[in-house]
Amino acid sequence: MNEPVRVVHVLGALHRGGAETFVMNVYRHIDRTKIQFDFIIHTDENCSYRNEIEKMGGRIYIVRRFRFGNMILYIKSWKELLAGHPEWSVVHGHVRSTACIYMHIAKRAGRTVIAHSHSISNGRGMKGIVRDVMQYPVRYIADYFFACSEAAGEWMFGKGIVRTHPHYKIIKNAIDVADFKYDKNYDNEIKREHNLLNKKIIGTVGRLCDAKNPFFILDVFQAMHERNQDTVLLWSGDGELREEIEEAVKERKLQRNVRLLGSVADVYKLYSAFDVFLFPSKWEGLGISLVEAQAAGLPCFVSECIPKEAMICDFVRQLNLKQGCHVWADEVLKELRLSSDRDRGYKDVINAGYDISNIAIDLQRVYLKIL
Repeated sequence: MNEPVRVVHVLGALHRGGAETFVMNVYRHIDRTKIQFDFIIHTDENCSYRNEIEKMGGRIYIVRRFRFGNMILYIKSWKELLAGHPEWSVVHGHVRSTACIYMHIAKRAGRTVIAHSHSISNGRGMKGIVRDVMQYPVRYIADYFFACSEAAGEWMFGKGIVRTHPHYKIIKNAIDVADFKYDKNYDNEIKREHNLLNKKIIGTVGRLCDAKNPFFILDVFQAMHERNQDTVLLWSGDGELREEIEEAVKERKLQRNVRLLGSVADVYKLYSAFDVFLFPSKWEGLGISLVEAQAAGLPCFVSECIPKEAMICDFVRQLNLKQGCHVWADEVLKELRLSSDRDRGYKDVINAGYDISNIAIDLQRVYLKIL
């Protein structure tokens, strides 16, 4: 009996972040009798998706996080991994910062390399500049170029590849839309679990990192809560800024009204309990949680930094971050006074091509064509 071919995905970790969630959505829906996924990650933390991956037949390998002081060890680790796994014909890279290193090694080892852009920024400061410089050669190394949006493609690969390269492709950050359709039972379950039956729930889903603008989220919620004491912020996500955010919540005396839930396995249930969705990111490649919120029929308030492809439904409101937290709070409070049809958006998200079953089939075709 023929074994499935194996594609190896390169990620920073396997937590519930945007790129990881997208890959897992594909993994659950791809035909695993034909294609299996393995993973190379850059952390030895106990990651959220580990158990599920192993149950589906995936394998996880660790390469120590790159530092300039361990470059020789980093290169050696990659050479040894690829030499020990000739079954990896395709290396699908989602990590940008060291892509010029591991993709170059993979190409020299005779592998087909896919570079996948999920963002439009490496952040600010010297660290961001270094990452910009290190990712630039990727456009001359990779064989295939994937991006979650047009903006993400142009940012990482340049306009020349986006406009003319035969192996450039937009791969939408698709979801299992049926999971996110509004469900009254989930709504009641979450509100009972958190004792919120008579509250107005502001929801946000995303990593606790600078890109998601977490302190602005707190500013907006604080301005709202001062005018409406029945509001609560439910916040799903984890990340490097968690301790700072927890401290800021305490300083503002909002512990009872800001619920930091961490990484939530059944996050789809939360969307049914939210009354509005807040997404004031500083930058986004696409914003997969915004797609999820629209599938749940939620009024969404997003920054001007969100790519146009992510704004599928007419109930997404785009506001400028420079307008400040009080303007944002005013607009959200106005929406809370209105009733909305929670079944809206579901079909629009499907029609816009964000249902994972179609994307998984599309990616499967690409992998098999390469192989």
